[in-house]
Amino acid sequence: MRSTDTAFIQWLRTTPNLWSADLFTVTLTAQVSNPSAPTGTVWRWTNTDRAISYGGNTWLATGPRIARTTWSSKAQLEVPQMELTIDSAASELLGDVPVNAFVNNGGFDGARIRLERALMPSASTAAFGTVPLFEGRVSTALAGRARATLTVKGDLLLLDQQMPRNLYQANCLHTLYDSGCTLLRSRYTWSNSVGQGSIVGTIVPATPLAALVPDGAGATVDPQAFVQGAISFTGGVNAGVVRAIKAVSGGNMGLAYPLPHAPAVGDPFTITYGCDHTATTCKARFNNLANIRAFPYIPAAETAA
Repeated sequence: MRSTDTAFIQWLRTTPNLWSADLFTVTLTAQVSNPSAPTGTVWRWTNTDRAISYGGNTWLATGPRIARTTWSSKAQLEVPQMELTIDSAASELLGDVPVNAFVNNGGFDGARIRLERALMPSASTAAFGTVPLFEGRVSTALAGRARATLTVKGDLLLLDQQMPRNLYQANCLHTLYDSGCTLLRSRYTWSNSVGQGSIVGTIVPATPLAALVPDGAGATVDPQAFVQGAISFTGGVNAGVVRAIKAVSGGNMGLAYPLPHAPAVGDPFTITYGCDHTATTCKARFNNLANIRAFPYIPAAETAA
């Protein structure tokens, strides 16, 4: 059963003809380092040809054209799902990058999307009330030249967790820089920019890695410490893109996955130390053994034949 305003329910009972419109509320949650569209940014769009206002909010009809498939909701542990398509022109931007580039850069990863239906007595811009239909988070987002497709799944998806949660293993179970690790990401993050010779899979830093200022602990920067770390673009056409650093050779950084667009000289980015989750690295690089969640002395698995 869906709940809504009592006065709205009474109005529905006495109004013979209704106009309706889909309202989409998108809240960004991805940590993509895009200053023009940070985490918490909210966009409101409608699929009609005019803006719709209700409750102090306005859903815009300008910008990307959004449409949806049918969706289903069942009283069982089946994850509800809905697909959205977003059509846009190359000149239409989300933040400061084209819509499809924003999608491929991971801007919609994990975003929350709420679907409501607005009802009106006529084709006006003010809704008398809304009915909530669906809410979930983006699980996959793909974009081509002119169309992006988002798959949105309900919150039952959160029950799909690996069990048991705690495992005894030689490598640390913490995610680097999380609350259990306790290290501050800012102490091991540097700003830099793209230098000459960079391509989609390899970044040549404008400032050599070995020449960066000492880290937050006062130690000289070790270029190899960026392996398994991350590079986050904060400007240019790749703004918001985050890639894992697979290797560092000759001061150049090889990415685990190519960038969606060729970087331009001067494009700004930040780079962060990585960790292989071993006790040796935890002690030598971060001096953080007090917070390690590893069991390095567990006997290795053996097979008896």
